[in-house]
Amino acid sequence: MKAQIKAKLEKEIKKIPKGKKRKINLKFMGTMANGEQIIGTQYLHNSRPEVGNFVISGKLSKDKYGNVGGKLSFVWNDIIDPNYAYPTDKMKAKLAQTLAGDLPTDYIVKVKWKTNVLKTRDGKKSSWPFR
Repeated sequence: MKAQIKAKLEKEIKKIPKGKKRKINLKFMGTMANGEQIIGTQYLHNSRPEVGNFVISGKLSKDKYGNVGGKLSFVWNDIIDPNYAYPTDKMKAKLAQTLAGDLPTDYIVKVKWKTNVLKTRDGKKSSWPFR
């Protein structure tokens, strides 16, 4: 996911002339590696367009030297639901049904964070996601 975010932002940064600011508003399908453990980010494989996809918004400015900084907001929009194409998801849904006495309920999850980003011309003091 970090590489995907970095590539999208670097493309936008190239569009900013030195000494100028630019609003950023990107929406795309975010992807994460598929995992089989029942923990954290392994539930989040692809953001879902029907609930907003992955969004990056905010403002970036480029100084006269080419250093870029700004505050950005990131939102991962997803639906947690079994993917019956995977045998393990079928098994987990069956286990949930057995334990709860009913089929598991799908739910929408939105993970939002804000951060200051910095991309220096030489890369030495750059922040996430540029390091």
